[in-house]
Amino acid sequence: NDQLGITDDQAYYGDLYKMLELDHTNPMDRQKGSALLEATNEISGKDCMITAFAVSKGGNGPYSGFYTLAEQYGRINSGLSDKQKDEFWIEEMKRVHEKYAANIL
Repeated sequence: NDQLGITDDQAYYGDLYKMLELDHTNPMDRQKGSALLEATNEISGKDCMITAFAVSKGGNGPYSGFYTLAEQYGRINSGLSDKQKDEFWIEEMKRVHEKYAANIL
C-alpha cells in the first residue's frame, strides 16, 4: 500500500516506524524499531532475512544494521565492499520472495 510507504518491492523504515507508533528520529525508538526488525528476522529464520525489503527513503537499500545482523547470522563476512553488500541484499530479496511468494494474496 503506497500510503503506508510500502511499494511493490520495499517498505520504508520511517513509514514502518510510524505504523509501529515509533519516531525514527528518536534514538530510543530507533533501538526499539531495530529490535523489532531483528525479532522479525529471527521468526522468519536466519536463512532468509525478511527485513531485506525494509529500506531507507534517502538511500537505496537497507541500513548498516541489516548487514551487521547478516554477519552475526554467518550469512556474510565482515569487510564486504558496497558492491558485495548490494549483491547480497538483492539475492536476499530474491530468497525472501521465493520463500514467501506462495503466501502472497
